[in-house]
Amino acid sequence: MDISSIAFANSLILGLSIAGIFFVAALGLTIIYGTAGVINMAHGEFIMLGAYTVYALQTFMGVPYFLCIPVAFVVVGAIGFAIEKSLIRYLYNRPLDTLLATWGCLLCLFRERA
Repeated sequence: MDISSIAFANSLILGLSIAGIFFVAALGLTIIYGTAGVINMAHGEFIMLGAYTVYALQTFMGVPYFLCIPVAFVVVGAIGFAIEKSLIRYLYNRPLDTLLATWGCLLCLFRERA
């Protein structure tokens, strides 16, 4: 194999994996809006929390990768459940209010530090 075919194969695999991540994020947004009527602006932050949970478990605790993924589902599910019970459940059928509330969650979860 020459270098151009290897580069093409790498680019194809990378593109498919990024497309898969975007597909899962879009599917999650569609399901949440379709079932609950909530516009979730913090959806990307929940994906980030799952990725960071896997990273932290692997790096700092030495947990194997395939065990980290179910733990990340549970951790992010618990955080999402807490946010839903404490904030979003009072805002069903009010799209603008849910948009603003989840945007506030986005700002709290994605607090950039200089």
